[in-house]
Amino acid sequence: MEINPYLSFEYRKEDVNMLLIGIKNTLAQEVLADGLVNLGIVYRKYCKKNACCIPTFNVTSNGVTLNQKGIYHITVAAVVSAPAAGNVTLQLLEDSVAIPGAFATETITTADTELRTMAIDYYVLVNTDYILDSISADAKTISIQNTGVEATIENIVVNIDKVL
Repeated sequence: MEINPYLSFEYRKEDVNMLLIGIKNTLAQEVLADGLVNLGIVYRKYCKKNACCIPTFNVTSNGVTLNQKGIYHITVAAVVSAPAAGNVTLQLLEDSVAIPGAFATETITTADTELRTMAIDYYVLVNTDYILDSISADAKTISIQNTGVEATIENIVVNIDKVL
């Protein structure tokens, strides 16, 4: 039997460079207008340190720092409600600055009882800088802000994959 070289490939563990992190908060949280969302805890993680022993991701309750250069795919899924009618908007922030186009908005018409699902899907580039003749990644911290009315975030899941 002849193997078609276009349909087969050799899998080698060292060729796989998928770096990812998953964070979730399944506890309901009240988030004021313009408040930051508590992202919760890490539920899955696969990452490596670079040659300088810098980890790919650093996680705090309100943000994730992307430490290595590359392109990161960020997906956010959240279930929200609100104590009053209005628009709930979740905005992705990069170093505390809103990323244009990286937001989701849902209109709540019935206070406290209406649940809405929101999703954000975005790519972020972490560049490389040259400082004092050495190469370093210009780390970026990603966080989520409620820029709409006061909201209850029933649960939120954030997944970040380093794709390049």
